[in-house]
Parts: sequence; C-alpha cells; structure tokens
Amino acid sequence: MSNAYQISPAGFGWLAQAFPEKNAISPLATFEKEAHRFDESEKERLLSQDVIGPDGTIKPHALAAFKVLAGAGAFTRIRILGTDAPVDKVTYFKDGVACSVDAGPGYFTVTFPALAKEAGFTFEEFTGSSRLVNVPFNAKLPAKAALAFLALVDLSRAAAIKVLAGEQETFVFSTGNIMDRANGGGSLMWFVRVLKDLVRIAQLSSGEVLEALGELQDKGLAAERDGGYMLVGDALDLAVTLLIAEYVFNLGYGRMISAAACEQSECSVVFCGMHNLLYIDTVGDTVTVETISGSELLQMVANLLQGPPVG
Repeated sequence: MSNAYQISPAGFGWLAQAFPEKNAISPLATFEKEAHRFDESEKERLLSQDVIGPDGTIKPHALAAFKVLAGAGAFTRIRILGTDAPVDKVTYFKDGVACSVDAGPGYFTVTFPALAKEAGFTFEEFTGSSRLVNVPFNAKLPAKAALAFLALVDLSRAAAIKVLAGEQETFVFSTGNIMDRANGGGSLMWFVRVLKDLVRIAQLSSGEVLEALGELQDKGLAAERDGGYMLVGDALDLAVTLLIAEYVFNLGYGRMISAAACEQSECSVVFCGMHNLLYIDTVGDTVTVETISGSELLQMVANLLQGPPVG
C-alpha cells in the first residue's frame, strides 16, 4: 500500500531542515530556499495529512518517503508538454526503493512507494499501444546538419498544410528560408524547437547551412532544385505525414556519479498521431531522428518508471 502527500514548495523547504545531508538532485535541496514562505497554513496542511505530528517531527511512514527524496542516487523524469494539463512525473530511487513526485497546481504529490504499474496505465492513454508506424525513417546526423534537416522538415510541413487548404505552395526553400527557420524559436509545434530544447546549438551561419545541406544531400535526404533545396524520398514522406504535433514527451534520467555530480540524459518524442511519432535523441554531437511506434514509446516510459538504464 502506498501513501500520498500533497507538498508545496514551501513545505519541501521547511521539511528539508530535517535532513542535513541532501543529494543535489533532491527536491528537498531544490526547494530549501522556499522555507521562509512556510506559515501556519502550510503547517496545517502537513498536520492534516499526518506528515508531521503536533511537535513538528516527521511521522515514520512519511519519513521513509522523504529519506528517499533526500538521499536519492538516481531519478527519472517523464513530462508531457503541449497538453491542457501538462504532466510532470519525477521518480527518485534509493537502495531499490522508489518515491514519485508529480507536479500539480501549486503543490506536488509525493507517492511512496511509487506506483509504477498504475502510472504506466495512465501514460498508455497518451501513447497508445500500436506497433504500426506510418513512415519508417531513421537518420543519424551531426547536430548542425540535424538542425538544418529539421528546419527543412518544418518548412515542408507548413507547406503541406497550406496545400491541404487549397493554396499553391512550393516545397523548395532557399538557404535564407532554412537559416531563418533553423535560427528561429517557436512553439513545440516546430521540430527545430524540440531539438533546441535537448542540445545547445549556436545560430547557424549561411556557410554552416550550406555545409549542412551538403551533408543532407550526401545522405539522400535533400536535393538541390531550382536554386533552392527540398527534401526527397523518405524525408519528404516524413514531413508531409507528421503535420500536426499534438504533444511532446520529454524523457530523461539522472544518476549521481559522485557526491556533487549527476550524469544526465534526455530525449524527446513528438506525438503527431497514433502512428506518427518522431523520436529525437542526442549523444555527443550526433542526433538521432527516427519514427517509432506507440508501443515503443510506452515501453520506454515503462522502463523509466522502473529506474534509469543500467550502465
């Protein structure tokens, strides 16, 4: 049986005082600076949930949860962005025990032990469990080439939507168009933005865009046409199929590798429909862009709920 507590940032900050030693990834350490906001209403919230007793000491069943949060050796994080009610679940792991912290409106829900199986059922409502992929696609590219590629994909997606609306539109874009899209911001609707949220890439110069386009041509992803460039083959199929991004899964984990250092990794999956999911991951300077199925995403989520990858 699990216990659940609703804890505000100020509540975390105040409870942090009970733990002189906290790992850098601990939410108790993160919100320690919020302790000054703790007041009688916050204390009543903790008392009403049986987190603390009248003397202010943490009750044993709650103490077990906060000990995991204070000294966690690893964490995993699953976020769903772009929904009306964003999902943000962090699960902390210590000595084979897990405690989850879910973000809410002004507070966090702490569940101990974490309910991995139940959480998996909830996430399946977003991922689906189909094994089908509409457009098989896989490419590994240097970061700058990946940025130029996704800029071309975004431009082509926008053009395809205009064509569907009955407008005349070209799928050939100038280096200036590609550079502007690559260097722009925008919402999570843009694949360029998703990549930039994963890896820091400086603004691309016109020379870097040309170099990147050369790499894309070498890989058969783009071609020069009428003084500009366009996607070809599977890359064009990808762009005209993954038109509307519904939301983005951001999946990450961290592992303490020393008393003060945490090794971290994250990737994103853009959900554009049940059979149209785009996986974007980075390792060093290499970016993987790949379509995956809903069942593959669900398995990734299930694995993270159990803990970070080994090794």
